[in-house]
Amino acid sequence: MIKVNLLRQSSTTPGTETQVGTFTNLRSPNFEGSSQKPLFVRIFAIAVPVLLAYGVGYYNTDLLKNEIKKLNLQLKNFETEISNLKPELDLIEKLNVEKNKIAAQISDLRSLSKKRYLLAKIMDSVQTLIPEKAWLVKMSIKGNTIIIEGRAPDDATVSSFMENLEQSSFFANVTWIDSREVNEPQGIVKLFNIQFNLENI
Repeated sequence: MIKVNLLRQSSTTPGTETQVGTFTNLRSPNFEGSSQKPLFVRIFAIAVPVLLAYGVGYYNTDLLKNEIKKLNLQLKNFETEISNLKPELDLIEKLNVEKNKIAAQISDLRSLSKKRYLLAKIMDSVQTLIPEKAWLVKMSIKGNTIIIEGRAPDDATVSSFMENLEQSSFFANVTWIDSREVNEPQGIVKLFNIQFNLENI
């Protein structure tokens, strides 16, 4: 076994106390940096996730920008197509307006035709029921109700006319409104107004 004497004698004066030898360089060159190493590790541990997050965010932002550009381009193309089709759309709208106008006219003509047919049938039916000595002056139709104005020589003729209307299958609710004497070229006659409803016609 090797023994190392760490004590040394003073070379100046014999008999003096011995002094303990000391190590003058106990720190290694790496010992000074050991206190800074944990701080660097902490900074690195914080910086790396931040940089990664920034990189991912930048990448996603770039993707979103590209997607927005793509959608804007599609929107612009759609607007261009709509603009190109606008004259045709205006023409189609104009044709639709004309078509609806013509359809309304056809509907009116059909309705008028039906009314004329109905009026002719009513006139024919009433004409067959009116007594020989009576005649019609005016007829008005409001919905299902007919009001006629006529002339007759006397009240008996008016009553006979009303009975004929009541017996007809085309008319119902025959009602006398009024009658009075009027002076006509052929003499004094009865002016009468009768109201009744259409039925089965």
